[in-house]
Amino acid sequence: MNGDEEKTGGPQPRVQLAFFGLIVVNIFPLVGVFVAGWSVGALLLLYWFETAIVGLTTAVQMRFANGPLENADIAQSAAEIDASSRRRSRNRREAGGFLFQHFGFWVAHGLVLWLFFLVPDWAAVTASLESWFWLALGAFTLNYLFTTGHEYVFLGAYRTAVPDGVTGYAYRRLWFMHLVVTLGVVFVVLLHSTLPGLILLVLLKLGADLREFMIEHRPERRPQPA
Repeated sequence: MNGDEEKTGGPQPRVQLAFFGLIVVNIFPLVGVFVAGWSVGALLLLYWFETAIVGLTTAVQMRFANGPLENADIAQSAAEIDASSRRRSRNRREAGGFLFQHFGFWVAHGLVLWLFFLVPDWAAVTASLESWFWLALGAFTLNYLFTTGHEYVFLGAYRTAVPDGVTGYAYRRLWFMHLVVTLGVVFVVLLHSTLPGLILLVLLKLGADLREFMIEHRPERRPQPA
């Protein structure tokens, strides 16, 4: 525990608020299933858009990472170029590479989603045009923007962040989320897309998010606010 946690006997209020917010935004898909009659295709479409948001916010964090330069970056730079210029060059290069890889995979993922879940079940596309779908997507977007703006920028985590550390966390989160969602889809198929199967998919996704949240907020795993 850090000093604030030792004084209060628990997590800091900002961590508790972020944890609660993560649960709240994941309630939106549950409401979509119960009230709006979402199918597995609609859920997967929402989570597909979420991975795009993760990619964009990760690229922003990489672009403004202000952590120390690696020796290789220093050695490759002319002596007269200051550290700030070298850092900007490094961040642009690595953020661009990440976006290229991430969105290449994102497009391929979208094609699979379209062919196997949206085309056979056009109701999922119809559901995506309903207001509740966009409210859910907006809630996910605001949650990621709040996390980036509050913890990364306002609290100063960017000061010690390096692109490799940011991408390492993002890739682990994305791959684990894909694994859990895939497992959830298997259960949905086995249960013939019944309501229990869809609920299980949402709960598995929530569990994956909470697991990554707990890892993210371990002081030794991610750059901490200054």
